[in-house]
Amino acid sequence: MSNTCDVCDQGRFGELCEQTCSVGCANNTCDRSDGSCDICIEGYTSSTCHDNYNYACQSCPQDNASHCLSCFKSFYVDSNMSGCTPCEQSCLANTCEQPNGFCTYGCQERYWGRNCNNSCHPTCKTCLRENGICTQCVNNSLTSVGNYCARTCSDTCVNKECDVVTGRCLRGCVRNFYADMCDIECPATCVSVTNTTRCDYFGRCRRGCIAGYKGITCANATPTSKPESSSCGGIIGGTVGGAIAMFCVIATIHLVLFLRRRQHKKRNSSERNRELALRSPDPCAIEPEMQYQELSVKRLRENKDETYTDLQEDNSVNELADDVAKSTKY
Repeated sequence: MSNTCDVCDQGRFGELCEQTCSVGCANNTCDRSDGSCDICIEGYTSSTCHDNYNYACQSCPQDNASHCLSCFKSFYVDSNMSGCTPCEQSCLANTCEQPNGFCTYGCQERYWGRNCNNSCHPTCKTCLRENGICTQCVNNSLTSVGNYCARTCSDTCVNKECDVVTGRCLRGCVRNFYADMCDIECPATCVSVTNTTRCDYFGRCRRGCIAGYKGITCANATPTSKPESSSCGGIIGGTVGGAIAMFCVIATIHLVLFLRRRQHKKRNSSERNRELALRSPDPCAIEPEMQYQELSVKRLRENKDETYTDLQEDNSVNELADDVAKSTKY
């Protein structure tokens, strides 16, 4: 009868299967003769996987426990791969990348850099990870100049709170100031009301202008009214001037008509003399009585025609004068 076992149960080795494989052997399997492991689980090394290496090392070569290949969370493999180095405590979630230690989720407040190992300026609450420029000041009364918060917000900002980059007031302006940084005073020509600002965000007067000014910002002065006597003088002067003009027009019309009438009489006299010369080449041959009668009748007709013409011209003058008077009146 043989004193050795032909086959051992899983996890055991030896002639009689009396020994147990190392807990570091993968799949709880080892060689039957010497207990050596084909593969070690993470955290163990050596041929039998008995050696527990650096607690932070997640994996290493089976034949070299001092050479770490990867580390557990919150650690990263150092530059010579001799072990695991803790991530910077300023990394968010205390997590960094393998194998360089760069913070995976960024930096905690007041730190910057890939490894979050640089501190922001003391006046900054947070800063850019790339260059350390402030993105938020330790209090809202400061604004950024350069890489750190060094300038105070305007005194006319409500609670002295402003944007860290632009300096724009976050809660508006105190009474009687306006604009982004509340650095412009409302116009003094706006109407003032107790405990109420005179103008809006754009400088427009909210309750109108004081006497003598107009416009949405009350910047335009209103013209001064002229005395009533000046207006009356203008009316009287205009009336007198109109009357003089009308008189001049009427006088001119009369002069023109007078000259036309005189010219007309001269023309008629010339025509009568020419007609007599044509009818009686020899005036001495005409009987005196007959010549007198013909001349009398002709004279009567000419006087009648001339009188009618004069009446027409007089009527025209009167009508023209009436029209000028009406137009001047209105």
